[in-house]
Amino acid sequence: MPALPAPAPELADEFADQLPALRSVLLRDASAILASDPAAKGLGEIITRILGFTPRLCTGWPTPCTSAGCRACPAC
Repeated sequence: MPALPAPAPELADEFADQLPALRSVLLRDASAILASDPAAKGLGEIITRILGFTPRLCTGWPTPCTSAGCRACPAC
């Protein structure tokens, strides 16, 4: 197995730092789809079905998680 380019905690922090930007891009794309697709019912439907993204960041998916407002699952 090849060595990591940096310690695992540092890599995890760098990855986590990128999540807000990724979320912004996904929401922008989903909003554009919602605005142009008359059959679309809402952002949740677009994100989970059309973009094919099923949130897995929330430990309670598909039921509400214990982290109120985590914004990773539709229940929050």
